[in-house]
Amino acid sequence: MKLLEQANTFFCEKPVDADVNRIKEVLAEVEKAGVKFQVGFNRRFDHNFKAIKTRVENGDIGEPHLIRVTRVTQMHHQLNM
Repeated sequence: MKLLEQANTFFCEKPVDADVNRIKEVLAEVEKAGVKFQVGFNRRFDHNFKAIKTRVENGDIGEPHLIRVTRVTQMHHQLNM
């Protein structure tokens, strides 16, 4: 919590905590500190990212110079788009 006192913005990797009560404590401290707080979710274990990595390693798509992947929701899978 000392970090919150020293920052005006704070980024936390998901999960914030496994305990719901602890998460509530953290959010209360965030509000008390008046900082901007964002929770991020790393997708390095997402099957789509693994597929890209495998294709690069196998030489299927050549040497990448930039890979940009954007994933907003799972809705496109649910809607069969």
